Amino acid sequence: MKDQTNIPSHLKLALESIPYFTNDGKLSVDEIDKLLAIAEEDGKIDDEEARVLSNILKKALEGKVDPATTARIQVISEIIMRR
Repeated sequence: MKDQTNIPSHLKLALESIPYFTNDGKLSVDEIDKLLAIAEEDGKIDDEEARVLSNILKKALEGKVDPATTARIQVISEIIMRR
């Protein structure tokens, strides 16, 4: 991915997720963790990051998801709700 230092983090999340879905159509635990790291770069998940990350996770659950990925999505969803 190109240099994204001046792009708002919620847009970074959206841009970063595109190749994950176009590669094999689903997210792995590692890919989800990379997205979470982007959202938490500044130490908190803001409203826009939460919105985009939630939408990405919902999209992931629309496809076939292995149990480990489902569990990770549930954990991150709880993190988003508690913020």
